[in-house]
Amino acid sequence: MKSINRGFTLIELLIVLTIGMLAMSLVGGIGLNMMAKVNVHRDWLRLNNVLKEASYQSYLCGCTYQFYFYQNIVTQSHEEASKQYSFDNLEFPEQAVTYYSTGMPDKQILYIKKDGKDMSIDLIDMLLPKS
Repeated sequence: MKSINRGFTLIELLIVLTIGMLAMSLVGGIGLNMMAKVNVHRDWLRLNNVLKEASYQSYLCGCTYQFYFYQNIVTQSHEEASKQYSFDNLEFPEQAVTYYSTGMPDKQILYIKKDGKDMSIDLIDMLLPKS
């Protein structure tokens, strides 16, 4: 008695691989677009957190924090120390914001470019708790 081992033919394997590659190309494009949006949103949240933290710290220690914005770099100055933050997906026109010992900024609006669109952050509204 002979047993016949039947496997897949070459054409069957090529068809399955072609369908798989087509599905991957459709899903891959969507995945890359979502990753870009996630990176922009991550930078947006990071900027908000840095500014809120400076507001809270300036209020707690009774000192001032200064921020200088230019291109994709934010420089934070506090007494003798300074920090730089780099944002890959946000751009800023040249501007400065100071947080006073009250925790409030000297400007209400911060201008940014997000996803190539001009936008603004209301610095006062950002500090108020959301209900």
